[in-house]
Amino acid sequence: MERPSQYVPISELGIAVNRFRLVEKKRIVLTTGVFDLLHAGHVGLISRAKEKDDEVLFVGVNSDERARQLKGRGHPIITEALRVVMVAALRWVDVVTTFDGPTPEVLLHRIRPDVYVKGDDYRDKVLPELQELDFSPTLRILSSHPIRTTSIIARAKSAK
Repeated sequence: MERPSQYVPISELGIAVNRFRLVEKKRIVLTTGVFDLLHAGHVGLISRAKEKDDEVLFVGVNSDERARQLKGRGHPIITEALRVVMVAALRWVDVVTTFDGPTPEVLLHRIRPDVYVKGDDYRDKVLPELQELDFSPTLRILSSHPIRTTSIIARAKSAK
């Protein structure tokens, strides 16, 4: 499957960051996730991640291996390549990339976003990826739809 035009490999993120930050004078917003079985919760978060006209949105999609580690056996249901295509198709997304690792720390270091967006399920949690940074992005916690991928899967299984 061909990667969408918004896809930037992690090794080339610096080029995209420089273009948006230095040339276009945009503030960079980053959000991350597995985005398996893309649903209203994902779309709601992504659609509200950028709050200002001078912002661009980078989305980090967990690799298949990392999705398995996070979500367990049988995951991801949708492959990394297809999840990238789905996320890139959302009109609010300017750049999409993939990453490995237990946290998106590598993306934070490479992108150095002005704003880091998480859903409200992270409101009272310590985000380990923010602990060792030499800069301080604004943390934007957004309320999210209560639907979860696990509840969609459970409902589909019970409908058999």
